[in-house]
Amino acid sequence: HGIDLDALLEKRLFVFGTSGSETEHMRIVLKKVVDGRLDTLASVDAVSGMAGAVDGLAAVESRTLAGKILVYPMLHDLPLTPLFSIGERFPTVASRMVDGRWTRAAEEELLRVAD
Repeated sequence: HGIDLDALLEKRLFVFGTSGSETEHMRIVLKKVVDGRLDTLASVDAVSGMAGAVDGLAAVESRTLAGKILVYPMLHDLPLTPLFSIGERFPTVASRMVDGRWTRAAEEELLRVAD
């Protein structure tokens, strides 16, 4: 079944997914995030704009990427870009990652250079 991304954008809707975890487990994880004891950026494996959103959904479905995919709607033309290859297109973004991991500084640089 396809997802009509145009309708989602037109209606300014958000889509959230879940692993099916129990609510209590999600509360425990949320508390760790709020307390700063869990780095949610550690699980990011790729970034994308709207141009790569469908490819991102396919990658999740086929499990071709191991982690989370961050979609930046304001970066319309950015294709699905795995972090291991981001330096090919955006070397300044890659230089702001730490040990191949996504950081807030890398995100800020991506928003600056990819826009």
